Amino acid sequence: MHVVMPTQRGAARSKVKSPRVGRLLLRDAGRFEPAGGPGHDLEPKDALLLAYLAIEGTTPRGRLATSLWPDVDEERARGNLRQRLLRLKRTTGVELVAGNPLAQLAEGIAHDLADAHELLAGIEFEHAGGLSEWLGAERERRRRALGDGLRMQAERAEADGDLSMALDRASALLDVSPLSEHAHRRVMRLHYLCGDAGAALASYERCAQLLRSQLGAEPSKETLQLRSQIERALPAAPDVERRQGVPVTLLRPPQTIGRAAERAAVENAWAEGRAVLVTGEAGIGKTRLLQEFCLAHPGAIAIDTRPGDAEVPLALASRMLRAVAARFPAAAEAEPWSSLVDVLPGFAARSEGGRSAGRRGVGPVVAEVLAAAAQSGLSGLVIDDLQYGDAASLDLLLETIDCTVLGDVRWAFGSRPAESTAAAQSLARFGDRSRAVQVRLAPFDVVTLEAFVESLLVFEDWKPLAAKLMRRVGGNPMFALETLKHALATGGSTAGAAAHGHAAADGTRRGS
Repeated sequence: MHVVMPTQRGAARSKVKSPRVGRLLLRDAGRFEPAGGPGHDLEPKDALLLAYLAIEGTTPRGRLATSLWPDVDEERARGNLRQRLLRLKRTTGVELVAGNPLAQLAEGIAHDLADAHELLAGIEFEHAGGLSEWLGAERERRRRALGDGLRMQAERAEADGDLSMALDRASALLDVSPLSEHAHRRVMRLHYLCGDAGAALASYERCAQLLRSQLGAEPSKETLQLRSQIERALPAAPDVERRQGVPVTLLRPPQTIGRAAERAAVENAWAEGRAVLVTGEAGIGKTRLLQEFCLAHPGAIAIDTRPGDAEVPLALASRMLRAVAARFPAAAEAEPWSSLVDVLPGFAARSEGGRSAGRRGVGPVVAEVLAAAAQSGLSGLVIDDLQYGDAASLDLLLETIDCTVLGDVRWAFGSRPAESTAAAQSLARFGDRSRAVQVRLAPFDVVTLEAFVESLLVFEDWKPLAAKLMRRVGGNPMFALETLKHALATGGSTAGAAAHGHAAADGTRRGS
Protein backbone atom coordinates (compact mmCIF):
# COMPACT_ATOMS: atom_id res chain seq x y z
CA MET A 1 0.00 0.00 0.00
CA HIS A 2 1.30 3.43 -0.93
CA VAL A 3 -0.14 6.47 0.82
CA VAL A 4 1.17 10.02 0.38
CA MET A 5 2.72 11.89 3.43
CA PRO A 6 1.97 15.53 4.56
CA THR A 7 4.46 18.31 4.52
CA GLN A 8 7.98 16.91 4.75
CA ARG A 9 9.89 18.95 7.28
CA GLY A 10 13.36 18.81 5.84
CA ALA A 11 14.36 17.09 2.63
CA ALA A 12 15.65 13.55 2.31
CA ARG A 13 19.40 13.28 2.69
CA SER A 14 21.96 10.64 1.85
CA LYS A 15 23.12 8.42 4.66
CA VAL A 16 26.68 9.73 4.28
CA LYS A 17 26.73 13.22 5.72
CA SER A 18 27.46 15.77 3.00
CA PRO A 19 30.02 18.54 3.62
CA ARG A 20 28.48 21.63 5.16
CA VAL A 21 28.04 24.26 2.49
CA GLY A 22 26.73 27.03 4.71
CA ARG A 23 24.12 28.12 7.21
CA LEU A 24 20.96 30.19 6.87
CA LEU A 25 20.28 32.64 9.70
CA LEU A 26 16.53 33.21 9.58
CA ARG A 27 15.54 34.13 13.11
CA ASP A 28 15.97 37.85 12.52
CA ALA A 29 16.36 39.51 9.11
CA GLY A 30 17.78 36.75 6.92
CA ARG A 31 21.43 36.05 6.20
CA PHE A 32 23.49 33.31 4.55
CA GLU A 33 26.93 32.45 5.87
CA PRO A 34 28.86 30.07 3.61
CA ALA A 35 31.43 27.77 5.17
CA GLY A 36 34.77 29.56 5.11
CA GLY A 37 33.60 32.70 3.33
CA PRO A 38 31.98 36.11 3.90
CA GLY A 39 28.26 36.24 4.69
CA HIS A 40 25.47 37.72 2.56
CA ASP A 41 22.38 39.59 3.71
CA LEU A 42 19.28 38.21 2.00
CA GLU A 43 16.52 40.17 0.34
CA PRO A 44 13.30 39.89 2.34
CA LYS A 45 11.44 37.77 -0.24
CA ASP A 46 14.46 35.44 -0.59
CA ALA A 47 14.65 35.05 3.17
CA LEU A 48 10.93 34.23 3.32
CA LEU A 49 11.23 31.63 0.55
CA LEU A 50 14.17 29.94 2.26
CA ALA A 51 12.46 30.01 5.65
CA TYR A 52 9.42 28.30 4.14
CA LEU A 53 11.54 25.50 2.66
CA ALA A 54 13.52 25.15 5.89
CA ILE A 55 10.35 24.60 7.93
CA GLU A 56 7.92 22.96 5.50
CA GLY A 57 10.47 20.99 3.47
CA THR A 58 10.00 19.64 -0.04
CA THR A 59 7.44 21.72 -1.97
CA PRO A 60 6.38 21.74 -5.64
CA ARG A 61 7.94 24.67 -7.48
CA GLY A 62 4.56 25.59 -8.95
CA ARG A 63 3.06 26.02 -5.48
CA LEU A 64 5.99 28.22 -4.40
CA ALA A 65 5.71 30.37 -7.49
CA THR A 66 1.97 30.97 -7.30
CA SER A 67 2.23 31.64 -3.55
CA LEU A 68 4.85 34.35 -4.10
CA TRP A 69 3.21 35.88 -7.18
CA PRO A 70 -0.54 35.23 -6.89
CA ASP A 71 -1.50 38.08 -9.24
CA VAL A 72 0.08 36.59 -12.39
CA ASP A 73 -0.52 33.37 -14.30
CA GLU A 74 1.37 30.22 -13.29
CA GLU A 75 3.78 30.26 -16.24
CA ARG A 76 4.90 33.79 -15.47
CA ALA A 77 5.09 33.03 -11.74
CA ARG A 78 7.38 30.04 -12.48
CA GLY A 79 9.56 32.32 -14.61
CA ASN A 80 9.78 34.85 -11.79
CA LEU A 81 10.83 32.07 -9.41
CA ARG A 82 13.56 30.84 -11.79
CA GLN A 83 14.96 34.34 -12.16
CA ARG A 84 14.90 34.93 -8.41
CA LEU A 85 16.71 31.67 -7.66
CA LEU A 86 19.35 32.41 -10.35
CA ARG A 87 19.90 35.88 -8.90
CA LEU A 88 20.14 34.39 -5.39
CA LYS A 89 22.78 31.92 -6.61
CA ARG A 90 24.81 34.68 -8.25
CA THR A 91 24.62 36.83 -5.11
CA THR A 92 25.67 34.13 -2.65
CA GLY A 93 27.83 32.01 -4.94
CA VAL A 94 25.96 28.93 -3.70
CA GLU A 95 22.92 27.02 -4.94
CA LEU A 96 20.61 27.29 -1.95
CA VAL A 97 17.52 25.67 -3.52
CA ALA A 98 17.66 22.42 -5.46
CA GLY A 99 15.19 20.12 -7.17
CA ASN A 100 12.67 20.32 -10.00
CA PRO A 101 9.68 19.97 -9.99
CA LEU A 102 10.07 19.58 -6.22
CA ALA A 103 12.08 22.32 -4.48
CA GLN A 104 14.03 21.88 -1.27
CA LEU A 105 17.04 23.35 0.49
CA ALA A 106 20.17 22.18 -1.26
CA GLU A 107 22.40 19.50 0.23
CA GLY A 108 24.63 20.82 2.98
CA ILE A 109 22.55 23.94 3.79
CA ALA A 110 21.83 24.20 7.51
CA HIS A 111 19.57 26.71 9.29
CA ASP A 112 18.95 28.10 12.77
CA LEU A 113 15.18 27.54 13.05
CA ALA A 114 15.02 24.15 14.78
CA ASP A 115 14.37 25.57 18.24
CA ALA A 116 13.82 29.23 17.35
CA HIS A 117 10.85 31.11 18.72
CA GLU A 118 11.41 34.02 16.32
CA LEU A 119 11.06 33.82 12.56
CA LEU A 120 12.32 36.68 10.40
CA ALA A 121 11.46 38.95 13.30
CA GLY A 122 13.08 42.00 11.74
CA ILE A 123 11.17 41.88 8.44
CA GLU A 124 7.61 42.73 7.49
CA PHE A 125 6.29 41.60 4.13
CA GLU A 126 3.73 43.50 2.08
CA HIS A 127 3.93 41.73 -1.29
CA ALA A 128 4.72 38.08 -0.71
CA GLY A 129 1.35 36.54 -1.54
CA GLY A 130 0.40 33.37 0.26
CA LEU A 131 3.80 33.08 1.94
CA SER A 132 3.02 36.25 3.91
CA GLU A 133 -0.06 34.51 5.30
CA TRP A 134 2.00 31.42 6.05
CA LEU A 135 4.59 33.54 7.85
CA GLY A 136 1.95 35.17 10.04
CA ALA A 137 0.47 31.80 10.98
CA GLU A 138 3.90 30.28 11.68
CA ARG A 139 4.94 33.24 13.83
CA GLU A 140 1.72 32.93 15.83
CA ARG A 141 2.19 29.15 16.20
CA ARG A 142 5.69 29.67 17.56
CA ARG A 143 4.55 32.44 19.88
CA ARG A 144 1.78 30.25 21.26
CA ALA A 145 4.14 27.32 21.69
CA LEU A 146 6.59 29.52 23.60
CA GLY A 147 3.79 30.90 25.76
CA ASP A 148 2.37 27.45 26.50
CA GLY A 149 5.81 26.18 27.47
CA LEU A 150 6.48 29.11 29.79
CA ARG A 151 3.01 28.80 31.35
CA MET A 152 3.52 25.11 32.10
CA GLN A 153 6.97 25.79 33.55
CA ALA A 154 5.56 28.52 35.80
CA GLU A 155 2.73 26.28 36.99
CA ARG A 156 5.09 23.41 37.66
CA ALA A 157 7.55 25.57 39.58
CA GLU A 158 4.78 27.06 41.72
CA ALA A 159 3.33 23.62 42.45
CA ASP A 160 6.81 22.51 43.52
CA GLY A 161 7.13 25.53 45.82
CA ASP A 162 9.87 27.19 43.76
CA LEU A 163 8.31 30.66 43.70
CA SER A 164 11.46 32.35 42.39
CA MET A 165 11.56 30.12 39.31
CA ALA A 166 7.78 30.47 38.90
CA LEU A 167 8.14 34.27 38.90
CA ASP A 168 11.00 34.11 36.39
CA ARG A 169 8.93 31.98 33.98
CA ALA A 170 5.80 34.10 34.52
CA SER A 171 7.78 37.28 33.75
CA ALA A 172 9.10 35.70 30.57
CA LEU A 173 5.53 34.77 29.63
CA LEU A 174 4.52 38.40 30.13
CA ASP A 175 7.18 39.41 27.59
CA VAL A 176 5.51 37.08 25.08
CA SER A 177 1.94 38.20 25.89
CA PRO A 178 2.22 41.76 27.27
CA LEU A 179 -1.53 42.46 26.97
CA SER A 180 -2.65 39.32 28.82
CA GLU A 181 -4.26 40.29 32.12
CA HIS A 182 -4.05 36.66 33.19
CA ALA A 183 -0.25 36.83 32.81
CA HIS A 184 -0.10 40.17 34.66
CA ARG A 185 -2.14 38.78 37.55
CA ARG A 186 0.15 35.78 37.78
CA VAL A 187 3.19 38.06 38.07
CA MET A 188 1.42 40.24 40.66
CA ARG A 189 0.44 37.28 42.77
CA LEU A 190 3.89 35.67 42.63
CA HIS A 191 5.60 38.93 43.61
CA TYR A 192 3.28 39.10 46.61
CA LEU A 193 3.80 35.45 47.53
CA CYS A 194 7.56 36.10 47.37
CA GLY A 195 7.04 38.84 49.98
CA ASP A 196 7.39 41.88 47.70
CA ALA A 197 4.05 43.67 47.82
CA GLY A 198 5.64 46.79 46.31
CA ALA A 199 6.72 44.93 43.19
CA ALA A 200 3.26 43.37 42.97
CA LEU A 201 1.60 46.79 42.97
CA ALA A 202 4.14 48.14 40.49
CA SER A 203 3.22 45.23 38.22
CA TYR A 204 -0.41 46.28 38.50
CA GLU A 205 0.44 49.84 37.42
CA ARG A 206 2.33 48.53 34.37
CA CYS A 207 -0.67 46.37 33.49
CA ALA A 208 -3.12 49.27 33.80
CA GLN A 209 -0.90 51.59 31.75
CA LEU A 210 -0.52 49.05 28.93
CA LEU A 211 -4.24 48.31 28.76
CA ARG A 212 -5.10 52.01 28.58
CA SER A 213 -2.45 52.94 26.01
CA GLN A 214 -2.78 49.89 23.76
CA LEU A 215 -6.44 48.91 24.09
CA GLY A 216 -8.16 51.92 25.62
CA ALA A 217 -9.46 49.62 28.38
CA GLU A 218 -9.39 49.49 32.16
CA PRO A 219 -8.21 46.49 34.21
CA SER A 220 -10.81 43.80 34.81
CA LYS A 221 -12.68 43.15 38.04
CA GLU A 222 -10.39 40.19 38.83
CA THR A 223 -7.26 42.34 38.46
CA LEU A 224 -8.72 45.13 40.60
CA GLN A 225 -9.72 42.61 43.25
CA LEU A 226 -6.21 41.22 43.40
CA ARG A 227 -4.73 44.71 43.72
CA SER A 228 -7.17 45.47 46.54
CA GLN A 229 -6.17 42.34 48.47
CA ILE A 230 -2.50 43.22 48.13
CA GLU A 231 -3.06 46.83 49.25
CA ARG A 232 -4.92 45.68 52.34
CA ALA A 233 -2.14 43.14 53.04
CA LEU A 234 -4.62 40.29 53.19
CA PRO A 235 -3.20 36.77 53.06
CA ALA A 236 -2.53 36.01 49.41
CA ALA A 237 -4.18 32.68 48.83
CA PRO A 238 -3.96 30.87 45.47
CA ASP A 239 -7.68 31.36 44.96
CA VAL A 240 -7.57 35.12 44.57
CA GLU A 241 -8.07 34.76 40.84
CA ARG A 242 -11.42 33.28 39.90
CA ARG A 243 -13.28 32.45 36.74
CA GLN A 244 -17.05 32.49 37.10
CA GLY A 245 -16.67 32.11 40.84
CA VAL A 246 -14.40 29.07 40.59
CA PRO A 247 -10.95 29.21 42.25
CA VAL A 248 -8.03 28.66 39.91
CA THR A 249 -6.93 25.66 41.96
CA LEU A 250 -10.08 23.85 40.83
CA LEU A 251 -9.27 24.67 37.21
CA ARG A 252 -5.82 23.15 37.60
CA PRO A 253 -5.01 21.55 40.98
CA PRO A 254 -1.64 22.82 42.18
CA GLN A 255 -0.39 19.41 43.27
CA THR A 256 -0.50 15.87 41.98
CA ILE A 257 -1.89 13.80 44.84
CA GLY A 258 -1.75 10.07 45.42
CA ARG A 259 0.29 9.08 42.35
CA ALA A 260 3.82 8.89 43.78
CA ALA A 261 4.08 5.10 43.37
CA GLU A 262 2.71 5.19 39.82
CA ARG A 263 5.04 8.06 38.85
CA ALA A 264 7.98 6.12 40.30
CA ALA A 265 6.98 3.05 38.28
CA VAL A 266 6.93 5.11 35.08
CA GLU A 267 10.32 6.65 35.92
CA ASN A 268 11.86 3.24 36.65
CA ALA A 269 10.56 1.71 33.41
CA TRP A 270 11.83 4.72 31.46
CA ALA A 271 15.26 4.49 33.06
CA GLU A 272 15.45 0.77 32.25
CA GLY A 273 14.54 1.36 28.60
CA ARG A 274 11.23 -0.47 28.89
CA ALA A 275 8.04 0.74 27.24
CA VAL A 276 5.40 1.76 29.78
CA LEU A 277 1.62 1.90 29.36
CA VAL A 278 -0.39 3.99 31.85
CA THR A 279 -4.05 2.98 31.86
CA GLY A 280 -7.21 4.02 33.66
CA GLU A 281 -10.69 5.40 33.15
CA ALA A 282 -11.42 8.91 31.91
CA GLY A 283 -10.59 11.63 34.45
CA ILE A 284 -8.38 9.40 36.58
CA GLY A 285 -5.22 11.49 36.03
CA LYS A 286 -3.32 9.82 33.17
CA THR A 287 -2.83 12.99 31.16
CA ARG A 288 -1.66 15.04 34.17
CA LEU A 289 0.84 12.33 35.15
CA LEU A 290 2.24 12.06 31.62
CA GLN A 291 2.39 15.86 31.17
CA GLU A 292 4.43 16.29 34.33
CA PHE A 293 6.59 13.33 33.42
CA CYS A 294 7.33 14.83 30.00
CA LEU A 295 8.21 18.21 31.54
CA ALA A 296 10.75 16.44 33.75
CA HIS A 297 12.45 14.96 30.67
CA PRO A 298 13.40 17.83 28.31
CA GLY A 299 14.43 15.47 25.53
CA ALA A 300 11.00 13.81 25.41
CA ILE A 301 8.27 14.78 22.92
CA ALA A 302 4.57 14.65 23.84
CA ILE A 303 2.20 13.41 21.12
CA ASP A 304 -1.61 13.50 21.37
CA THR A 305 -3.68 10.84 19.71
CA ARG A 306 -6.91 12.44 18.47
CA PRO A 307 -10.50 11.27 18.05
CA GLY A 308 -10.89 10.39 14.39
CA ASP A 309 -7.38 9.02 13.99
CA ALA A 310 -8.81 5.52 13.84
CA GLU A 311 -10.39 6.39 10.48
CA VAL A 312 -7.08 7.44 8.87
CA PRO A 313 -4.45 4.70 8.48
CA LEU A 314 -1.08 5.73 9.94
CA ALA A 315 -2.38 9.15 11.09
CA LEU A 316 -0.74 8.84 14.51
CA ALA A 317 2.55 7.60 13.09
CA SER A 318 2.69 10.48 10.62
CA ARG A 319 1.98 13.08 13.34
CA MET A 320 4.65 11.54 15.55
CA LEU A 321 7.33 11.66 12.87
CA ARG A 322 6.48 15.23 11.86
CA ALA A 323 6.79 16.32 15.50
CA VAL A 324 10.14 14.56 15.79
CA ALA A 325 11.48 16.14 12.57
CA ALA A 326 10.24 19.61 13.60
CA ARG A 327 12.12 19.48 16.89
CA PHE A 328 15.11 17.42 15.74
CA PRO A 329 15.81 18.18 12.05
CA ALA A 330 18.52 15.54 12.01
CA ALA A 331 15.73 12.97 11.82
CA ALA A 332 14.69 14.33 8.42
CA GLU A 333 18.31 14.42 7.30
CA ALA A 334 18.72 10.67 7.85
CA GLU A 335 18.67 8.63 4.65
CA PRO A 336 15.79 6.36 5.81
CA TRP A 337 13.49 9.40 5.92
CA SER A 338 13.10 9.37 2.13
CA SER A 339 11.70 5.85 2.20
CA LEU A 340 8.84 6.91 4.48
CA VAL A 341 7.40 9.40 1.98
CA ASP A 342 5.49 6.72 0.10
CA VAL A 343 4.24 5.03 3.25
CA LEU A 344 2.88 7.63 5.68
CA PRO A 345 -0.11 9.84 4.90
CA GLY A 346 -0.10 13.42 3.80
CA PHE A 347 3.06 14.27 1.87
CA ALA A 348 2.32 16.27 -1.26
CA ALA A 349 4.38 14.06 -3.54
CA ARG A 350 6.60 11.02 -3.51
CA SER A 351 10.31 11.44 -3.19
CA GLU A 352 12.26 11.20 -6.43
CA GLY A 353 15.05 9.22 -4.88
CA GLY A 354 15.49 6.84 -2.01
CA ARG A 355 14.20 3.37 -1.47
CA SER A 356 10.58 2.74 -0.63
CA ALA A 357 10.03 0.91 2.60
CA GLY A 358 6.58 -0.34 1.63
CA ARG A 359 4.17 -1.12 4.45
CA ARG A 360 6.11 -4.17 5.58
CA GLY A 361 9.32 -3.50 7.41
CA VAL A 362 8.54 0.15 8.16
CA GLY A 363 9.28 -0.31 11.86
CA PRO A 364 13.07 -0.69 11.38
CA VAL A 365 13.08 2.37 9.09
CA VAL A 366 11.23 4.48 11.67
CA ALA A 367 13.65 3.21 14.30
CA GLU A 368 16.60 4.46 12.22
CA VAL A 369 14.96 7.88 11.88
CA LEU A 370 14.41 8.06 15.64
CA ALA A 371 17.97 6.92 16.27
CA ALA A 372 19.19 9.87 14.15
CA ALA A 373 17.03 12.23 16.24
CA ALA A 374 18.42 10.67 19.42
CA GLN A 375 21.89 11.83 18.37
CA SER A 376 20.55 15.41 18.61
CA GLY A 377 18.90 14.95 22.00
CA LEU A 378 15.66 12.99 21.56
CA SER A 379 15.22 10.90 24.70
CA GLY A 380 11.79 9.42 24.11
CA LEU A 381 8.17 9.77 23.05
CA VAL A 382 5.17 10.19 25.35
CA ILE A 383 1.93 9.34 23.52
CA ASP A 384 -1.39 9.92 25.27
CA ASP A 385 -4.94 8.73 24.50
CA LEU A 386 -3.73 5.66 22.66
CA GLN A 387 -7.29 4.33 22.57
CA TYR A 388 -7.96 6.71 19.66
CA GLY A 389 -5.08 5.36 17.59
CA ASP A 390 -5.50 3.76 14.20
CA ALA A 391 -4.66 0.06 14.02
CA ALA A 392 -1.87 0.57 11.43
CA SER A 393 -0.07 3.12 13.64
CA LEU A 394 -0.39 0.93 16.72
CA ASP A 395 1.06 -2.01 14.82
CA LEU A 396 3.89 0.20 13.55
CA LEU A 397 4.65 1.42 17.08
CA LEU A 398 4.91 -2.17 18.29
CA GLU A 399 7.20 -2.99 15.40
CA THR A 400 9.37 0.05 16.08
CA ILE A 401 9.63 -0.60 19.82
CA ASP A 402 10.91 -4.10 19.09
CA CYS A 403 13.83 -2.78 17.02
CA THR A 404 17.11 -2.75 18.93
CA VAL A 405 18.48 0.10 16.76
CA LEU A 406 16.58 2.58 18.91
CA GLY A 407 19.31 2.84 21.48
CA ASP A 408 18.39 5.47 24.07
CA VAL A 409 14.90 6.30 22.76
CA ARG A 410 12.25 5.52 25.39
CA TRP A 411 8.46 5.10 25.14
CA ALA A 412 5.56 5.97 27.45
CA PHE A 413 1.87 5.68 26.57
CA GLY A 414 -1.44 6.59 28.15
CA SER A 415 -4.77 4.98 27.34
CA ARG A 416 -8.29 4.44 28.56
CA PRO A 417 -9.67 0.92 28.29
CA ALA A 418 -10.12 0.48 24.55
CA GLU A 419 -13.59 0.07 23.15
CA SER A 420 -12.85 -0.56 19.48
CA THR A 421 -11.75 -4.06 18.56
CA ALA A 422 -8.63 -2.92 16.72
CA ALA A 423 -7.43 -0.69 19.53
CA ALA A 424 -8.28 -3.30 22.15
CA GLN A 425 -6.24 -5.94 20.33
CA SER A 426 -3.25 -3.63 19.89
CA LEU A 427 -3.37 -2.54 23.53
CA ALA A 428 -3.44 -6.17 24.59
CA ARG A 429 -0.34 -6.74 22.51
CA PHE A 430 1.34 -3.78 24.23
CA GLY A 431 0.57 -5.37 27.54
CA ASP A 432 1.90 -8.76 26.46
CA ARG A 433 5.33 -7.44 25.54
CA SER A 434 7.98 -8.87 27.85
CA ARG A 435 9.77 -5.51 28.02
CA ALA A 436 6.61 -3.50 28.61
CA VAL A 437 5.41 -2.28 31.99
CA GLN A 438 1.76 -1.57 32.71
CA VAL A 439 0.84 1.05 35.31
CA ARG A 440 -2.84 1.23 36.18
CA LEU A 441 -4.27 4.32 37.87
CA ALA A 442 -7.00 3.33 40.30
CA PRO A 443 -9.64 5.67 41.76
CA PHE A 444 -8.71 7.47 44.99
CA ASP A 445 -9.57 5.91 48.31
CA VAL A 446 -11.19 8.21 50.88
CA VAL A 447 -7.88 9.15 52.54
CA THR A 448 -6.32 10.16 49.22
CA LEU A 449 -9.47 12.05 48.22
CA GLU A 450 -9.27 13.95 51.52
CA ALA A 451 -5.69 14.95 50.73
CA PHE A 452 -6.75 15.95 47.22
CA VAL A 453 -9.58 18.22 48.43
CA GLU A 454 -7.30 19.74 51.09
CA SER A 455 -4.63 20.51 48.44
CA LEU A 456 -7.10 22.72 46.57
CA LEU A 457 -6.71 25.31 49.35
CA VAL A 458 -10.35 26.36 49.11
CA PHE A 459 -12.43 24.36 51.61
CA GLU A 460 -12.07 24.53 55.40
CA ASP A 461 -14.30 21.49 55.89
CA TRP A 462 -12.33 19.40 53.41
CA LYS A 463 -12.50 16.14 55.39
CA PRO A 464 -16.31 15.73 55.60
CA LEU A 465 -16.56 17.19 52.10
CA ALA A 466 -14.30 14.45 50.76
CA ALA A 467 -16.46 11.83 52.46
CA LYS A 468 -19.58 13.24 50.74
CA LEU A 469 -17.82 13.24 47.38
CA MET A 470 -16.68 9.65 47.84
CA ARG A 471 -20.24 8.52 48.52
CA ARG A 472 -21.73 10.43 45.59
CA VAL A 473 -19.19 10.34 42.73
CA GLY A 474 -16.53 7.89 43.89
CA GLY A 475 -12.76 8.35 43.82
CA ASN A 476 -12.38 9.80 40.33
CA PRO A 477 -10.58 13.17 40.76
CA MET A 478 -12.09 14.75 37.63
CA PHE A 479 -15.65 13.91 38.67
CA ALA A 480 -14.93 15.32 42.12
CA LEU A 481 -13.55 18.54 40.59
CA GLU A 482 -16.54 18.93 38.28
CA THR A 483 -18.89 18.57 41.23
CA LEU A 484 -17.02 21.17 43.28
CA LYS A 485 -16.75 23.62 40.37
CA HIS A 486 -20.44 23.35 39.66
CA ALA A 487 -21.31 23.94 43.29
CA LEU A 488 -19.12 27.03 43.61
CA ALA A 489 -20.08 28.47 40.23
CA THR A 490 -23.79 28.19 40.99
CA GLY A 491 -23.58 29.17 44.64
CA GLY A 492 -25.03 25.83 45.72
CA SER A 493 -23.80 23.21 48.11
CA THR A 494 -21.58 20.32 47.17
CA ALA A 495 -24.31 17.96 48.18
CA GLY A 496 -26.73 19.74 45.88
CA ALA A 497 -24.22 19.38 43.06
CA ALA A 498 -24.10 15.62 43.37
CA ALA A 499 -26.52 15.16 40.51
CA HIS A 500 -24.25 17.30 38.35
CA GLY A 501 -21.32 15.10 39.35
CA HIS A 502 -23.18 11.99 38.31
CA ALA A 503 -24.17 13.60 35.02
CA ALA A 504 -20.58 14.64 34.32
CA ALA A 505 -19.38 11.14 35.06
CA ASP A 506 -21.99 9.58 32.80
CA GLY A 507 -21.20 12.00 30.00
CA THR A 508 -17.48 11.36 30.26
CA ARG A 509 -18.01 7.62 30.22
CA ARG A 510 -20.19 7.91 27.14
CA GLY A 511 -17.51 9.98 25.44
CA SER A 512 -14.64 7.67 26.39
